[in-house]
Amino acid sequence: MSKTFFIIIICITAYFNNVKAQHNYKNYLTGSFGGSDFHIKDQHASPLIFSSLGIAPSLQYIRKGNVSQHYIEVSYYNDYLGTSVNNFHTENQRIRIRYSYFHSISDFKLISRDLRLFLGGSLGTFVCHSDYYHFIKPLNSNSRSNESWYWSNSLDISALLEYNPAIRESFSIMVFFPLVNSVTRPKFSPSGDLNYTDGDRKLIPPWPWKNGETEFLTDNFSLNTIITYHRPLLWQFNFQITYEFYYSFYDKPDEVNMYMNNLRAGITFCF
Repeated sequence: MSKTFFIIIICITAYFNNVKAQHNYKNYLTGSFGGSDFHIKDQHASPLIFSSLGIAPSLQYIRKGNVSQHYIEVSYYNDYLGTSVNNFHTENQRIRIRYSYFHSISDFKLISRDLRLFLGGSLGTFVCHSDYYHFIKPLNSNSRSNESWYWSNSLDISALLEYNPAIRESFSIMVFFPLVNSVTRPKFSPSGDLNYTDGDRKLIPPWPWKNGETEFLTDNFSLNTIITYHRPLLWQFNFQITYEFYYSFYDKPDEVNMYMNNLRAGITFCF
């Protein structure tokens, strides 16, 4: 029994090694998980700076052609944010969905290996939603004091620099700038911002297609940089590690300023 099992393992390993030697991999599907260091100052809700560490799972797909690449990303972030004032905290959730197209514009050689520069564009959605709470000591309970969000649908200018020292091994830097976007922030209703029945603020729902403001690069500055390293792990699987930096600033109806550093590790299926 053990001898048969050993032979099967050898055959499977030989098969995948043969595939690895002959296959020019074009598709890379990655699931990754890590942490996010997030900071936000949203004057609409509070003059305080809130920050903390949270989770940052992500799913990415890359399609590599001879002169172009397609990149799809879905990322989620969740944080329980604190501040310098102990009785205030924020529950924050963020989502990013992005499709990018890159076209090769130049090839270089670095230590006899390909170093390629790509330029392109992307369509993206980024949502940052926060519920603000304060702790009421006499009641020993939390009370929600406000709600705020930043929701952007954007058309981005994007760039990719990729170095390939070996098959399935790569080091890449992607940079994204929003050229034009539709931004939604909280707006109080014309009839007044306090709902006396619910005892809460009455806010217009955050639908960018209905209530968004069209903004250009200088009106809503944002920068997103993603640095990724891939290397073969086993058979058709790669190991991936990614560092991401994101910054955004917007001043309507009140200033919101945020940035985050994310570090993830994941497994990539190459096919």
